[in-house]
Amino acid sequence: MSDPMAEPSVAPTHILALSSSRPPRNTSSPKQVTLYAIHSMVFAANCNSFPLLPFSPASTREGNKTNTVTLPVVHFALPAPDSFIILSTYIYTKSANYLRYELFPPNWASDVQSVVKKALFIHGLWANARAFGVVDTAFWEVIDECWRKVIRALSELTDWKPSA
Repeated sequence: MSDPMAEPSVAPTHILALSSSRPPRNTSSPKQVTLYAIHSMVFAANCNSFPLLPFSPASTREGNKTNTVTLPVVHFALPAPDSFIILSTYIYTKSANYLRYELFPPNWASDVQSVVKKALFIHGLWANARAFGVVDTAFWEVIDECWRKVIRALSELTDWKPSA
């Protein structure tokens, strides 16, 4: 049995500094930025609108042999930065089941407020995927399925019936 810690790994190539593309509600608050380590090739291979990023020493064979590396930090403004981690995990794993579970944990539709909150989150995830140009049919099928599930839950919790 091999030691997983002895296996070579590929260091992230860039740090994404994500903020919201929406105007802040309170102009006196500082802009919130969240940092994520990514592999540029993974995103470039899965997102047709993902920009060309600056050179990273970690993208070379030599850069992956050192104990430390300096990564370029690239700022992106996304419609819903809070959903980026789910999009990123899906892009790396391609797990539709993971996406479904993260979007619909048990008891997610307990009341109208929680369903509306879920609808806003799914819309944000959809908007981020559009911004990056995600090219994955299974991803879009799951998003479509999830949206239908939200509409059904709203219909069941209220007297509202969606138009055809």
